[in-house]
Amino acid sequence: MAGGHDRLCGAYAARGGGDAAIDSVGSAEALVVPIGTYDSRGAADAGYVACYADVVPGGYVYSARVGYAGALLDWYLSLLRDDRTGSEITYEDMVSRIPRPLSFSGLLVFPSFGRVVTPFWDPAAATGLVAGLTITTDQGRLAQALLEGICYSLRASVELIQGLTGARIDRLRIEGGPTRNDVWMQLKADVLGRPVGVVKLEESTALGVALLGGVGVGVYPSHLAAAENIAASVTSLEPDRRRATIYRTVFEDAYMAVPGAVDKVNRVLLEARANADID
Repeated sequence: MAGGHDRLCGAYAARGGGDAAIDSVGSAEALVVPIGTYDSRGAADAGYVACYADVVPGGYVYSARVGYAGALLDWYLSLLRDDRTGSEITYEDMVSRIPRPLSFSGLLVFPSFGRVVTPFWDPAAATGLVAGLTITTDQGRLAQALLEGICYSLRASVELIQGLTGARIDRLRIEGGPTRNDVWMQLKADVLGRPVGVVKLEESTALGVALLGGVGVGVYPSHLAAAENIAASVTSLEPDRRRATIYRTVFEDAYMAVPGAVDKVNRVLLEARANADID
């Protein structure tokens, strides 16, 4: 029996038999949206959103690459560690330094950091950017800005897929290990400007594969029956109206302009890095 791409298996379990759009989050992140028929548009015409068969026979999905997620936080944590003394800061410590109550960080992060993201597929746009830094910027604000940047990338993918389908994605379900990060989940709702449903489901990818195997050997009579057997807890988060208004402005007027604004700079850096033999 065949399983499927890890993101699709996790999304299958997280949907619970429905057709919800799934934000699949781990070291990297992808947006998986079920659709009825195959879209044969070329990559550029589709904004570099992949369209391929779902793990449920007869179904298809759009899958957009949001980019690095947990891996970006791991990178930041590695910078905070002091290798000389062996002192470390934990993931929980880093998140705890984000100021409360939440407000806009004052920074803008373009979260590609070497991994192209939808819909900006030009390698010249693949290096990350942090804008708005001052000498008063602290570790907590920078950690928050990294989370905000990942959320902006998710919003860009949501809006692109809405354009492809002609239908608004009113709500997302989120699955994956980072769902334990309450600050990140709230920022997703705020930056997206719409409710999100946080799926509390351990190892959803492995569970999705197990369900597919169960269908294959006849434990379940159908893919729908297998998925409906999942009783996952889903916590709904609403966007904060004031923060959502600020994030919409930053997303539309700043984030979406970044690749075009830094294109020339990034091309020079890419060439210089290659000449200097820097990975």
